[in-house]
Amino acid sequence: MKSVNKSIIAVVVFSALFTSLAPAAQAANVDVAVVNQNTNGGFIISGIDSATYDLQKHEGQISALEAGKADVTQVNNVATYAQQIRTDHDNLVQRVTLDEQYDGQAIIKNRDDIATNKANQKIVDNDQNVLINTNGGKADTALQRVATNQVAVSDVQTKQKAQDSVIQTHTGQLANHETRITTLENQNNSRFSSMEKQQNDDRKEYRSGIAGAASIAGLHYVDTDNAIAVGAADFKSEQGYAMGYRHKFAENVAATVSYAGTSDGDSVVAASASLGW
Repeated sequence: MKSVNKSIIAVVVFSALFTSLAPAAQAANVDVAVVNQNTNGGFIISGIDSATYDLQKHEGQISALEAGKADVTQVNNVATYAQQIRTDHDNLVQRVTLDEQYDGQAIIKNRDDIATNKANQKIVDNDQNVLINTNGGKADTALQRVATNQVAVSDVQTKQKAQDSVIQTHTGQLANHETRITTLENQNNSRFSSMEKQQNDDRKEYRSGIAGAASIAGLHYVDTDNAIAVGAADFKSEQGYAMGYRHKFAENVAATVSYAGTSDGDSVVAASASLGW
């Protein structure tokens, strides 16, 4: 700050000096005399006004003024740069202020949103608690039903085991019955076959017996003391063959003996006596 003040003072001094020298510089006739050099090696100029000027001294003053002018220019540049910094700082402060205002509004909005979210969350929590309580009651009911169902299933399983045991017993009995039924069927079939054979044999036997009896019944004797007769008969494809003998003991007394064979291999024997008067 001190160097700047000195430069400014130098500029003021140079301006005053230049103002005082201007009328002399504008004179039409100026006599300049060059005097001997001074002790410092400089030159002294003389004007019409008999004034003398130390050229080296004034040159130094002019150099100092030029240096001061350069310092003033630098000061002006620094001042301009400082003003720009201040302007930038003001703009930054204004922007920060706007940002703070915006942030404040955002913070207020966030607080409002948080409060709204808390209220909504409280409602949701209440709804969830109600739902949890309701579901808990339903879950308890479901668990009770599950327990009841488990008891029922256990009962059913017990009954199923008992039924399985009974079924196994019945299965054994059925297998035994099946064996017995098969045996009875075989026996019955054998018996039926035997009965059928017996029926066929009996049928053939009685048919042939009828044929044999018919052949004896058909014998006819002549009226002599001794007579022989033969006969034959057929009954349903069965045959009988007979032979008889008649002896007359008296006029009114006679006896007969007859024999018949059948196609079945059986035989029929008959005897009779007769009286007449």
